[in-house]
Amino acid sequence: MSAISPTNAWAVGMSNVSEPVALHWDGGSWTTTPVPGTGAAEDVSAGSATDAWVVGTNPAESHTQAWHGDGSTFTQVPTPSPYRRINALFGVSARSSADVWAVGGGGGGGRTLVEHWNGTSWSHVLALAPGQSSFLNGVTAISASDAWAVGTFFGSVIGNRVLTLHWDGTAWHQVYAPTPGPGGNSLEAVSATSTTDVWAVGGYKTSNGLRRTVSVHWDGTSWRRVPTPNPGGGSSLSGASAVSATDAWAVGHTNPFGGGQVPLILHWNGATWASFQP
Repeated sequence: MSAISPTNAWAVGMSNVSEPVALHWDGGSWTTTPVPGTGAAEDVSAGSATDAWVVGTNPAESHTQAWHGDGSTFTQVPTPSPYRRINALFGVSARSSADVWAVGGGGGGGRTLVEHWNGTSWSHVLALAPGQSSFLNGVTAISASDAWAVGTFFGSVIGNRVLTLHWDGTAWHQVYAPTPGPGGNSLEAVSATSTTDVWAVGGYKTSNGLRRTVSVHWDGTSWRRVPTPNPGGGSSLSGASAVSATDAWAVGHTNPFGGGQVPLILHWNGATWASFQP
């Protein structure tokens, strides 16, 4: 989802017949806007009322897809698919009409995939990551020389670890972030208010296999883990939106003991994360 104002927001996904879906909020109701093609719309980022980007993949995940919205219609725009077998985009961040980042993964064993829109075309940008396999789930662009992408990587010795990559205007570099658990470590989303206020959220597994939430914060110098609530028998976070240094939201799901999966909403007030019940 991406909100421009109280009367202009987009939400995307996939229909039950494997077609991309985009919904638009006008302040009073949600309406469907057609998205051509087949496959999943994984993420959306709107820079203005007439400039929105949606990214995803085709049903077989063999090639990437991107669509541009002008406020009323979406048009598919060619994107690179550099790997054999799998090419998928999971996250997008539009800073301006000529500076858009999209991230995901591809290849047979799993490799990071980063693409950039310069106002004219999409290009594949090299983003090396450690380990035997890696992929990216989310991205946020702060300026032309400051962007973050998050995900996970796996090495035969160290196991599954969280992954944070930083764009400095010239290249993508890995920046260390604390990995909370012995397995299943992954950052799913990232959001920033400034160069010194960046949140990334996701989940991990404890030694007994229980899924738990995780959040890490970038203060301009380093990433540090910040405690998050874990209600129920298993919890994980999949989305984040930071409004200010004292106002951020994270969403996901939890499995109450003896119950089914239910939504999980967390709020940051500048000091702690707390579970929020709508």
